[in-house]
Amino acid sequence: MIVKLNLITTVLFGGILVGCYQTWALSFLKSRDQASKLLAVSAFVITLILAQYFLVISGGYAYFPHLLGTTQVLMAALGPTLYLFTRYSIAGKHFLWTDLTHFIPLLLLCWMYLPVFMQDGSTKVQVIESQWHGAIYFSWYYFIFLVLFAVQVITYLVLIRKTLGKSYQALLQEGSNTLMVRLGWLQILMKIFILFVLSFLAIYSFRSLQFAYTTITESVIMLGFAAFIYSVGHYTLRKELVFEQIGTTAPPPDAIEDTTESAAKYKSSALTPDIAAQYMGRLLNHMESKRPYLNPDLRLSDLAEELNIPKHQLSQVINQKLELNFFDFVNQYRVELAKQQLTDDRLAHVTIQGIAMESGFSNKASFNRIFKKFTDLTPSAYIKQHKMREMSNTL
Repeated sequence: MIVKLNLITTVLFGGILVGCYQTWALSFLKSRDQASKLLAVSAFVITLILAQYFLVISGGYAYFPHLLGTTQVLMAALGPTLYLFTRYSIAGKHFLWTDLTHFIPLLLLCWMYLPVFMQDGSTKVQVIESQWHGAIYFSWYYFIFLVLFAVQVITYLVLIRKTLGKSYQALLQEGSNTLMVRLGWLQILMKIFILFVLSFLAIYSFRSLQFAYTTITESVIMLGFAAFIYSVGHYTLRKELVFEQIGTTAPPPDAIEDTTESAAKYKSSALTPDIAAQYMGRLLNHMESKRPYLNPDLRLSDLAEELNIPKHQLSQVINQKLELNFFDFVNQYRVELAKQQLTDDRLAHVTIQGIAMESGFSNKASFNRIFKKFTDLTPSAYIKQHKMREMSNTL
């Protein structure tokens, strides 16, 4: 049998190579912490599944028949690994033996799939060739797998969303602009994962329930799969995908509550009004004179250390006295500086992105979003409005 090499199989093979490199890089080239190893497991699982589809579409399955029908079940590992990756890297959690219970569904599916695993290679080749000729039969293995996998994925997507939501609130209270951007990248990664899962469920629903199913449909889905590998691999090569932890422990309860509840959560605080006023004066003076907000990685703990003020009391001052969370408190200084620079004729040659960086933002996208939040205008619209005011005053 001759292996078919065309545009589709070439792209899929490229995705396999990228996936192999990403698995190796996350396992050995990065910090090799628990989070990176979990992401390496996810990359390895995706690469194996991609390899199976490459063999099927290219016709190379005759040379590696035992790989056929064995990789789908590994999809059950993606939900737990991505969830634990999110917990370890963003929420600052560490490995617990109880975390292994997340992989019990994977073990159950492997046990259920034992008859498929034990099939000889010639039988698997015959099944693939019959499907190639349109003989798609209903399979209880596929049907049970789809149901269990759908339930599992929904469960872990809810858990991931909950973890990201808590991390977002924690970053508002004590995080940095850079960490917020990285959290945004993780949210994008999860959206891509959801898109792939929906595509995967669709393709196997077509096959199991005997709807219209063609190799073109499968090829398109797998090309999307390859694109997923390419995008994550590219980001891994360019930046650290294993994000910095928000802290060595989980965020304290008061770090994820809304500022409107500050009166209740600080009810037992030992901070007196006089000391709070003193701390606020020191804080505002430090922000004006030292301008620590120019550091995009500035965190509440850094500011507390610079001012020699307990972190929880500094948070209380910002929440109660200024009625802001830490993220907005710092960004208001950055926005004010950006407004001055955007309207300074001496800086007309500097790009908006350059001004964003000079003001303490880590990228242009977050700058535009935060600038509009405080001014109701984009940076470009703000410049235009300023010029119109100048013309009006001149006339």
